[in-house]
Amino acid sequence: MWSCDSHDTDFRGNPDSASAMPGGQGGSMARFTIAADRLYTVDRNNLRVFNIENAEQPNFVQSVQVGFDIETIFPYQNRLFIGSMAGMFIYDIRFSPDNPTFLSNYEHITACDPVVAEGNYAYVTLRSGRDCNFEAINEVQAIDISDARNPFQVGSFPLSGPYGLGIDENLLFICDGDVGLKVFNIDGGNFTPLRTINNINAFDVIVRKDRKHLLLVGNDGLFQYEYQPEGTLDWLSTIAINRD
Repeated sequence: MWSCDSHDTDFRGNPDSASAMPGGQGGSMARFTIAADRLYTVDRNNLRVFNIENAEQPNFVQSVQVGFDIETIFPYQNRLFIGSMAGMFIYDIRFSPDNPTFLSNYEHITACDPVVAEGNYAYVTLRSGRDCNFEAINEVQAIDISDARNPFQVGSFPLSGPYGLGIDENLLFICDGDVGLKVFNIDGGNFTPLRTINNINAFDVIVRKDRKHLLLVGNDGLFQYEYQPEGTLDWLSTIAINRD
């Protein structure tokens, strides 16, 4: 769970995200997000809503029971995409930010599951392992969300041990653990590998579309890259993390 402070970034009026307050953008592994002047957080079972129109006096609004083994939350176009070990939940906040409306639940095999969305598709990574599932499933799935009440899988691509992911139009960035950062060209459910940066252990990414910047967190630190529409990545800087 992490976020990037970006006080010069205002999500209001951006058609590619929920109406959100300036001040931060989270990665796909985040357990909280800001949209429509509300702070939304998730724990293992619930979605919690806080009104932060007055930042000095935030108010707890309500707790909504979602399901079990809830892991992540991602906002997109006035909807909340909530990842769990059993699937992806979609909630609508367009008409009532204080009362998220359940739209659908896309179910998959039990596995760790962050999610991002753009256009008519959502993408989820499934990871096996001791904390997720002992079954050997490691992949990214493409889900058609053109009808948010009836999402369905349209494609997949095998991975090694994926964690967080980020998206900008036809580019999908996936943190594949020890294997590194993988970049794909995507077209709905079709995945075309473009390149891999394999000298890092990649955990999560934040994609800053306005600047074409990618912020990646790994075991060894925070890495910044500039990317191009064709998927080229240029290293900008590294902030090392000392875990001793």
